[in-house]
Amino acid sequence: MYKLMKNILGVWMITVMAVACLLLGLKACTEVDSKECIEESNILYWVPTADDIAYQDSMYSIIQNTQHDVDTIKVHINQILDRLDTKQMH
Repeated sequence: MYKLMKNILGVWMITVMAVACLLLGLKACTEVDSKECIEESNILYWVPTADDIAYQDSMYSIIQNTQHDVDTIKVHINQILDRLDTKQMH
């Protein structure tokens, strides 16, 4: 039972990180303005503005903080599960 909970927590962490990355990518893709693109041989390149870079940096910080929080929660859950396993053995 407890190993199942550990596996579910791991899958949950991966899912949260994937959704966060997906949202960040979608947000970056939707904010492309035609003025911010450079046309070269019929290929458009997105040139990030200072605001775009600041936004991406802040999102990266939020993702890193969330990952740290999830890791901390996972450590505490593992400690609780280990205690419960020890109590069940006695």
